[in-house]
Amino acid sequence: MGMFGIEAAGIHVEALGLPLSASEYHAAAKQRYRDVFPSARLMPDSEGAYGRMFEELVASYGKVFSWDLKMKIMGTTELDSARIMVRELDLPITAEEFTEAVKKIQHGFLSKCSLMPGAERLVKHLHDNGVPIAMATSSSAESMGIKMSAHQELLSRFLHVVTGSSDPEVKRGKPQPDIFLVCASRFSDPPQPE
Repeated sequence: MGMFGIEAAGIHVEALGLPLSASEYHAAAKQRYRDVFPSARLMPDSEGAYGRMFEELVASYGKVFSWDLKMKIMGTTELDSARIMVRELDLPITAEEFTEAVKKIQHGFLSKCSLMPGAERLVKHLHDNGVPIAMATSSSAESMGIKMSAHQELLSRFLHVVTGSSDPEVKRGKPQPDIFLVCASRFSDPPQPE
């Protein structure tokens, strides 16, 4: 099950050994995130595509992809998302079979993802001004390739991309900080987790 808010902040504080409370971390992180990214979604806008894809897939089993279920899987790896959906919806397939079913239909949904307003401008600005940037996504390399197929020039501005569902160094999905720590560690001058 996914965790959000202060509960997830507590995991970050503990994992990184930060000298502040979960509430303080949560408040500071929310403010910093709002300052940099006024939209909660940035690159690319795949949230709707995933929703439609999962709705179609679970409907074939007579089930409904609800908002609550969406909240439980957001940010998790593809296999963890499949495990949650199979368990929560009591689907008659394994998580691995669910993941394979997604792979069979994902191109039709993910290839149409557009960038969020302002994303291209922000990435170009950071790149053109010498700010090293990278991307950390819970997607697999395959899904990421499909979503970004029409945005290769923009993708080339990132120093590296960490795909949480297929990168062997990412052991745990969000809300655990693994994906961000792996991404940070791959910079030539890695930032310290502070």
